[in-house]
Amino acid sequence: MKRNILIILILNIVFSMENTTIFHGLGIELTQNGAGIYYQPEIIKPVNIYTKLGLHFERSNTLEVDPYFNTQNPGFKKTIGLLVIGGRIPVLQNYFYNNMSFHLLGEIAMGNNFSSLLKGEFDSDNNRLVTGISMQIPAGKIIKRYDICFQTNNIISGIFLVRVHFLKKLI
Repeated sequence: MKRNILIILILNIVFSMENTTIFHGLGIELTQNGAGIYYQPEIIKPVNIYTKLGLHFERSNTLEVDPYFNTQNPGFKKTIGLLVIGGRIPVLQNYFYNNMSFHLLGEIAMGNNFSSLLKGEFDSDNNRLVTGISMQIPAGKIIKRYDICFQTNNIISGIFLVRVHFLKKLI
């Protein structure tokens, strides 16, 4: 009984509705050989955690040429569905114009090919760890965020990520 009360008190302090700010929006990421699009709900205050659900489209390096129609198509090697959870730590806040701030971020992503993901199968080869720095520019109820990140993944080519996020305030 005491343990349950302690857990309720901790959750009430961490996720108190008076201080909680919830955003949701769209995120786009570019890698060396592909692109991704994500839906992103995020809790800004009092803790800064987020989740993402999305797809990453990995392009193949093989150029397919059709001589009959004179077309070229780079083709897609695979489509990867990803479930991401991450956190953001503020480094510089309210030092710049318009409350612009810089954050360090870290996240872990679980995923698989889209066809296998629909069956509920996760593959550890598609998991990735991401670390980086983020610049956040608030503009009323909308936040614009730009990330420069590094990733560890065997399936997605390239270790460098560039991301753009647009988030809208819910609460």
